[in-house]
Amino acid sequence: MDIKLDIVTQINKLCNQHDISLHHLEHQIKIGNGAISKWDKSSPKVSNLYKVANYFNVSIDELIGKTGVINIDKSDDQPCGGVQKFETIIAELSNQKLTFQDKPVDAEMVEFIKKMLTTNLEFWVSKN
Repeated sequence: MDIKLDIVTQINKLCNQHDISLHHLEHQIKIGNGAISKWDKSSPKVSNLYKVANYFNVSIDELIGKTGVINIDKSDDQPCGGVQKFETIIAELSNQKLTFQDKPVDAEMVEFIKKMLTTNLEFWVSKN
């Protein structure tokens, strides 16, 4: 399965469902004209995937057709059985029932936490 092609296909489906063009979507989320259609040949930035997912109120996993699945790459040299990508964890936060100090965390706070984590991780990646 070519995930890059699936992303473009999924985004096109979402645009059709919401009766908007790719051009309109790109303008609304402030990414370059034609950027999304190029994602079938090159990998998009996680921040841009997040913008698309946020616009349509879906997870990044839904954009790549992997709803409800958190991928864990198992390997023998990992003591805990595998590595989990932060992008997946952040995308799945909305699907979890979260509490802090025994109080439920509402959807607005979850979105804030996701944005904060994404921003901080992108900053860290840019510095390393």
